[in-house]
Amino acid sequence: MLLPDLNSIRVTRRQEISFSGLNFTDGARAGELSACDNLSTRRFPLLSPRRGRKLVSDSGASSIFEWDGKLVEVIGGGLYYDGELIGSVTPGEKQFAVVNTKLCVFPDKVYIDLTNNTLGYLGADITTTGDANSITLTGSSFKAALHPEIKRDIKGLPEFFSTSGGDKDFLLYVYGTDANAVEACYDGVWDVAALNNLTGYRLRDVLGNHSSYMQIEVGEILIPARDMDYTKLVHGSASFSADTWSWTDQLPDTRNYNGEGYYGVVTAVIGGLMEDDGKIVVYDLYHVGTASPLFSRRLKFGDIVDISGTLYGFGDAEKAKIIGIDDETNTLAFADDTFTVPTACVELAEDFVYDENRYGCAQFLYDGTYYLFVMPKNDVIPAGSVVFITDGAKVLVWSQEEKHVIKEYEADQTTTAQQYALIDGAVPYDTSAETVSVKRPVPDFDFICEQDNRLWGVSNRQENTIWSAETKKFETFTSRCIYASALGDPTNFWTFEGLSTDAWQVAVGSEGDFTAMCRFDGVCCWKERKLYRVTGSYPAEYYLFDRDVDGVQAGSGKSLAVIDETLFYKGVSGVYAYRGGTPQLVSSALGNHRYDSAVAGSDGQRYYISMREDNTWGLYTYDTQTSLWMHEDGAQAVDFCVLGGKLLMLDSGGRVLQLDDDSWEDPKEDGSGYTPVQWSATFAPFDERDMHERKYYLRILLRVEIESGGTLFVYVKNGGAWKLLNGYGEGTRTIVIPIFPNRVDEMQISLVGTAPSAVLSLAREYTVGSIYGEEGVAP
Repeated sequence: MLLPDLNSIRVTRRQEISFSGLNFTDGARAGELSACDNLSTRRFPLLSPRRGRKLVSDSGASSIFEWDGKLVEVIGGGLYYDGELIGSVTPGEKQFAVVNTKLCVFPDKVYIDLTNNTLGYLGADITTTGDANSITLTGSSFKAALHPEIKRDIKGLPEFFSTSGGDKDFLLYVYGTDANAVEACYDGVWDVAALNNLTGYRLRDVLGNHSSYMQIEVGEILIPARDMDYTKLVHGSASFSADTWSWTDQLPDTRNYNGEGYYGVVTAVIGGLMEDDGKIVVYDLYHVGTASPLFSRRLKFGDIVDISGTLYGFGDAEKAKIIGIDDETNTLAFADDTFTVPTACVELAEDFVYDENRYGCAQFLYDGTYYLFVMPKNDVIPAGSVVFITDGAKVLVWSQEEKHVIKEYEADQTTTAQQYALIDGAVPYDTSAETVSVKRPVPDFDFICEQDNRLWGVSNRQENTIWSAETKKFETFTSRCIYASALGDPTNFWTFEGLSTDAWQVAVGSEGDFTAMCRFDGVCCWKERKLYRVTGSYPAEYYLFDRDVDGVQAGSGKSLAVIDETLFYKGVSGVYAYRGGTPQLVSSALGNHRYDSAVAGSDGQRYYISMREDNTWGLYTYDTQTSLWMHEDGAQAVDFCVLGGKLLMLDSGGRVLQLDDDSWEDPKEDGSGYTPVQWSATFAPFDERDMHERKYYLRILLRVEIESGGTLFVYVKNGGAWKLLNGYGEGTRTIVIPIFPNRVDEMQISLVGTAPSAVLSLAREYTVGSIYGEEGVAP
């Protein structure tokens, strides 16, 4: 009797001792992954999970940034630096750049002065009215009335209003003769005792039975509330009911109050760092009756300003340079002939036509004096123009639309003509009805960066104002533009005096919006299919060149990160590495997957990128030393920054997380504690591509390292559905796992575990069968 020769059945073992990362392509090899969660390349070539995350803050921040070892956060409407509230900003995501001693914040166009941690404004927009002709113009100066002395401060104020509909933010004026007592009203808890220190309070119905608002009266000092729609007010033990009322945003009239008094005006009420921190009040403290300069708080010598709103535009000026500020008289000084200052003027309601066949001369009548002038034949002064005189020697025509003189006539008092075409109704130039804006303009930037102590920005506006070197004028270009500020001064983008400290601007004509901007061997301004790069040290040396390359994807402007002199970013077709030549695609392992809305950061070796595919978010890592990709989890990142050598991530829930912490746990989303890191690794199918025969997989051998608290579960897909083979706990050992020997073309393995654990090697044993037969059938 003949028995089968069992010794002739050959068992093959193949082993993986170097584990690679993700590979979504058809060329995935043994040891590469078709899917994974929370793996790291930290222990490459071993297969190991990432470390845990540490909750740094759960304050609901919308943006973060690091500077000088301190964290900058935008929380609600508050801007915080190293945990200190600096001032109020609009809620939402921000861009940051540090120039000189100013940490610039866009799109708000504000800055933190790093020398004293105060909030400042890159631009300035000062509005002043010409009541009682308080605005005075000369050809080279602009003078306005002095304003009340102001002191800006920030105080903490817990919630003290409550309604049936919930807590209500509010704004409130407080008056008093003692500055400290007024400040105490805003300090800490809203203190009834502080109000009593102002000589007591009582309700006052201002308008009798038809009150539109209520006031608390403290002696002769009023405390009117505004912008309220609640029904019950609670002040500690004191409470009262009030009707719905409103209050305008104008400052109160202080002329009827004590000239030695003080009043506070709340400008914003914003949330604290944590929910139970109450509210933070931002307010201005004024000294009633004490005048102070209007301009020197916001403007400085050398600023370039736009002035608008003067009567008929006579005193309007574009990009005028301040060459002096007089605080005593509140006057700005400019170059000669900056402004046109008429003696008298009149706006024409209809065309003024001079017919030389009927009239010997035209005349401009003012204050009983006839200013005679001759117009050319068929000349017309159009309706809407303003005819004016200055020193009596000329009659001029001003275009309100173009804001300059369009016609000029010599006055002739010697004419003997008897018939006149009359322009009557001229009045003295009067500024009492003016509301004038003095603005230091800063362009509306879509992206910013710092380079060589200048603030750089790009604007996607279809109309941008830039300086024309040819015409020596500021012109409006219908194209996107690149700007650089004056050296060391991010408030100044309009100085062009031929100096190395000048600002710099250029318009670009290519289609498409800018999508990102960064400092990298110069300044790189990216579009999706184009790169503009500016090199040089100062304006006369700046050189702009452009290249058609795969640029930064729209919506992924926060995906740029530099690692070892290589810039990584998210393009339309994937992630690219740029070293100054042609960008190279480094995400080919991700196959045909298409992602968008990327945000990225780096710990110095790994490139972390959060991106979206079909409304599903994922956080991926690219190890620049091993060129391996891993998937961590579904985190949606809003910002990254490095603080104290650790990479921080701000997620969409407003949590600031420290990545790659020393622990093996992640904070729970509900804030109730921490949970172990869960990881998984699904290997690309093992198909032994060097053979065509079917295989019978017999067993899996794993060399594992599982520390205390770690677990490992092994799943296999061998000619059917996924099956759990076994689970393992603490220990460093070789695990042998038998497999039912189905006839298959390929076999797939998936590992699921909790940190801390690692896989040192993986081997599979199989025998070779025929190329014929049905897959999945047992021998």
